[in-house]
Formats: sequence, C-alpha cells, structure tokens
Amino acid sequence: MPRLQSAIDSDGAIITVRIELGAIEEAGLRVTGQPIPPPFPTTALIDTGASHSAVHPMILHHLGAAQTGAVLVRVPGHVQTHRPLYDVRVTLGNHRTAFALQVAKIVPATHTVAVLLGRDILKNGTLLFDGENKAFSLWL
Repeated sequence: MPRLQSAIDSDGAIITVRIELGAIEEAGLRVTGQPIPPPFPTTALIDTGASHSAVHPMILHHLGAAQTGAVLVRVPGHVQTHRPLYDVRVTLGNHRTAFALQVAKIVPATHTVAVLLGRDILKNGTLLFDGENKAFSLWL
C-alpha cells in the first residue's frame, strides 16, 4: 500500500496533487480531435470534515470541465447550499494511480490550497495524524 507522508504546517495536512479531466470527458475530446488539457499541479488540504473533495473553480475552468451534477453541502459559516459537481481524476503526490472522483466546485477557505481532499478519497486508505510530532501519513 503506497504511503504519503509530510509535515503538518500552520494550514494543516497539505500534499501536492494533480487534477485532470475525468476519463469520459477526456475520451470525448480525443474522439473529436480536441486538445487535452494537461494535469493541473497544486496543493491540497486533507479535510476529514468534508464528505466530498472540492476543487477551486479556477482549476475546473482551466481544465474546461463540464458540470455533471450537484450536491447539497454545508460550508463552514454558511447554510447548506447546492454546489456543482465535476468528474475529475486526482493524483496524490508522486503516485501514478489517479482516483476518479466527483468533486464539488468550492473556493477553499484556506488561501494556500486549491483542493480539499474529503472522505470520498480518504475512505480508500488509512490516515495517521500525529499532532505531537507535527506529521501525517496517508496509506492508499
């Protein structure tokens, strides 16, 4: 089981990720001979309080991702609201395997990250949050 580990900084458990179009949307572009946008590298916050992973609207726009649904979410400090969903693939750290997810279009409250990794991806592994040593490990 591959392991990601890093220090916990002032923003929390942060890792690098790559966001790319979902496989079906990418296949549609290939069939029509349109260019495939390259994966978007960025930082993500591991958010155990989020049921769905979320991606900043700027990244979804850059990829040209199309909305595939909606989900009712509770954003801290706000009432429940419907947010659009997008099919993307998320690669964590230097791993080669991408996770196919439906992500919510949300601007994270933490300004240093553009992606929130929620329980929809965390349920695939084991997370160890070592507050005393300011480190975390994620096995997927």
